[in-house]
Order: sequence, then C-alpha cells, then structure tokens
Amino acid sequence: MDRRWHPGCFKCSECGELLEHVSSYEHEGKPYCHLDYHDLFAPKCYHCKTAIADERFITVNDPGLDGGATRYYHELHFFCSECGDPFLHPSASSAAPKGQKPRPHEVHHNDLGYTVYRGHAYCEACHVRLRMPKCARCKKSIRDEVVEALNRKWHFHCFVCTSCKRPFEDPSFFQRGEDPYCDHCYSILVKSEL
Repeated sequence: MDRRWHPGCFKCSECGELLEHVSSYEHEGKPYCHLDYHDLFAPKCYHCKTAIADERFITVNDPGLDGGATRYYHELHFFCSECGDPFLHPSASSAAPKGQKPRPHEVHHNDLGYTVYRGHAYCEACHVRLRMPKCARCKKSIRDEVVEALNRKWHFHCFVCTSCKRPFEDPSFFQRGEDPYCDHCYSILVKSEL
C-alpha cells in the first residue's frame, strides 16, 4: 500500500486480523484480509452465491436478465440450465485438475456457445429443442426455412402432398381435413367419393 506500518497496526479494516503474515488486499486505501476483501468486494457467483476469488470468471450481460443485471459465474458453474453441461470445458478452465495446466486462451462469450432465454443460459442443442418451432410432420425443431400453412409450421421439405408425398409445384394446395393435397391427388380423392 506504499506506506509503512507497525506489525500490530497492519490489520484488516473489517475483522481486525493482523496482516503481517496473511494475504492482504487494499480497497480505497484500507487493508483487508483475503476473506473479508472477497466477501465485501468480489463479484458473487450467481450459481453458488459465493465470492469469486479466481482471476478468471464468466460475466453475462443480457437484457433478458432480471432488470438487465449483470451476472457473474465461476468458470465451472456456468452451465446449461436444461442439461447441465458446462459451457467451458474443464480442461480450459483455470480450475483444471492439479498437474494439468489450463489451456491458454481468453474466455469470450461467443466461444462458449450459449443463448440466454428469460434469464437462463442454454446450450444450442437444448435451446433449439425447447424453443424453436416444431415441424407438423416430423416433429423436429425447425432451424431454417419454415412453411406456415394449415395453422401449423413445417420444414420446407416436409410440407408435401399427403397422398403422393411430393412437394407442391407452386404454393397452392388443397386442404382436406387437416391435410394438404396437390391438385392431382385432390382430384382423385374427390372423384373417388362421387
């Protein structure tokens, strides 16, 4: 702190612990012990609610969060809200197992591959499965071009004639009940009912 102290005077401003042989931190000109400094001034992990003492951590700023707040996470506490898979592989974390150095790289949010929806982070697979519209024919999530017809959504390649299973040559089709038919198949269906 660029000042001289008697050993008995150099103590934590919060708890009074002597800091001569203890890790100490300075905040606004006052000394603090490791525990009090992190408890008072370090960001808190949103998952475990404890202070983040690590040099590296995850910060999430998103308008979808409560009040647009910023959330902080320990690297390994930032995981998918649905499946629980971590966004940062443990070997890339600063908390890598002893003897194994973390892979050197800076953590960028774009590298982590997550989407925040209503304040919760999801991996791409879970986000697609839970939030994307489902095709009326194959029931899989629609991620590309969507056809909206018969009050439902379809993959472009799934919106085909119910009878012959061929795609429609033009955007027009005939409806019978809940099913689409091409001109040819519809005329055969109508003639068979006469």
